[in-house]
Amino acid sequence: MTPVNKDVLPFTWTSSDRDTKAYKINGVGLSQKGYSAERVASLQKAYRILHRNRHDHAAVLAGLGELAESAPDVRVLLDFITSSKAGIHGA
Repeated sequence: MTPVNKDVLPFTWTSSDRDTKAYKINGVGLSQKGYSAERVASLQKAYRILHRNRHDHAAVLAGLGELAESAPDVRVLLDFITSSKAGIHGA
């Protein structure tokens, strides 16, 4: 079993087989919980921003900040990232 010693991103599928890593937004689970296709799509777009810029923290914050203006779920994700004390297991 692999220990998880950092924060795990909300809304994602995460595996800890070797290295803990978020793989994608859990679109099926979110849809089953009543999230609209638009809300899931905005979270998927946010994940692409995270993945594409994973080595550039400033670019992640800027991209998510822009998207969060029109997507409250992305604001939750951004707030989670900025308030993490342990660091993030992410993309």
